[in-house]
Amino acid sequence: MATTYDSTRDPYLRGGELQVNRSSIAVTPSDTVDFASYPRSVVVTVAGTVSALPLKNADASFVNLGSLAIGTAIPFRVRRINATVTTATLVAMYD
Repeated sequence: MATTYDSTRDPYLRGGELQVNRSSIAVTPSDTVDFASYPRSVVVTVAGTVSALPLKNADASFVNLGSLAIGTAIPFRVRRINATVTTATLVAMYD
């Protein structure tokens, strides 16, 4: 059964405009410094491991993600990428 598109179910559509990532910056992992502005997403550009601190986790509650392939997006929003465990190269994506 075919269904039609329902814009009320699309969280990235605001004011009739599709809200997608519009800019990105290279991530510099740090064990102590959060992002100056929290990104919408973080994407792997060179494969490796990632240790990420989700937005609402306590400071020491990092999530270690094993070998991630190029193009993988971290599956939750983050406020910091930990330098100690991270070997991947990443970009932070913003509106």
